[in-house]
Amino acid sequence: LDVNIIPDSDTLSFCGIDSVSLKAMGDGFLNWTPSELIDNPDSSVINYFGKDSSWVVLKSHLIDSLNDNCLGYDSIYIQNTLVDLKINGDSIKKVCPNTEFDVNISTNLTNYSLLWSPVAKIKSETQKTSAIFKADSSDFMVYVELLGEGGCYAIDSIWIDVSENRVIGLTTDPFYGFFIGDTININSSVSPPLVEEDNIRWNVNTEFFEESKNQISIVLDKNKIAISYELIDENGCMFMDTLNLMVDERKLLFPNAIFPEDPDNAIFKFYKWYNGLEIITFEIFDRWGEKVFSCQEKDCAIKGWDASYLNRPVSPGVYLYKCIVKTLSGRVEEYKGSVSVLR
Repeated sequence: LDVNIIPDSDTLSFCGIDSVSLKAMGDGFLNWTPSELIDNPDSSVINYFGKDSSWVVLKSHLIDSLNDNCLGYDSIYIQNTLVDLKINGDSIKKVCPNTEFDVNISTNLTNYSLLWSPVAKIKSETQKTSAIFKADSSDFMVYVELLGEGGCYAIDSIWIDVSENRVIGLTTDPFYGFFIGDTININSSVSPPLVEEDNIRWNVNTEFFEESKNQISIVLDKNKIAISYELIDENGCMFMDTLNLMVDERKLLFPNAIFPEDPDNAIFKFYKWYNGLEIITFEIFDRWGEKVFSCQEKDCAIKGWDASYLNRPVSPGVYLYKCIVKTLSGRVEEYKGSVSVLR
């Protein structure tokens, strides 16, 4: 007996199907195997429900008995590929704002292509099993579609949880006027505000410490001081701000001689005044120790001494001065020296 399976092919390739319809052409009593995966295995038209790849065999007999010799025979291989596509990792991926990250997949197929989305967030060309994305400041979903041979298709997705962006600002107290030996405060502001899960680290000239989340006090002991504030959130994302301070050497300079008759050199005063200094006392004495000038105010100290005493010009000679000031940090500094009055 002549019997054939329709479609007439050695192999049928499918991808992830639930059933395949087959038809027998020929005479005799028909028998399909494997019977447990076929509806009506004695019929000329059957549906094969195998999920995995296997052979389907059709036999034809003269009488309705499986013990008789088979007089007709045909077979076909059903290649049914079940697609396994999975984005590696958890269903939610936590990333930092304004950073790049990769998404990887695994699959049981060898010949396929991938279609990733959203396209606008893809940073670089996709590879065989991965793509690199760029996060901004908002959450989004990544999708990957797989197209394989035989019409294979699968899709998977992953939610991208982007950490909240944090803006950090550093300020100094005092705001300006930094001198060696002063103690100043560095204040931080964070928006959105700090939460319990945040970890804070200060860095002053590569020395790390975590004594406070909002403010630190430092002694200015170098001419250049680099300060950074690092915030690490619960997802391990780091946010940072830096501050570079230029610190001056404080040194009040005084002339060693004045000429009352010369308008350009008639006053004994500082060459340079530093903002933030407080005058405690500014005094001048003659050679016998008598005080000829005294001042406890900033304005008169800046205006200086005009080489007079009780509204009368002093005699030429050498006079001694003493100036005591207090810095913004509370440190007291004393300056002493002599000045010659020339006439």
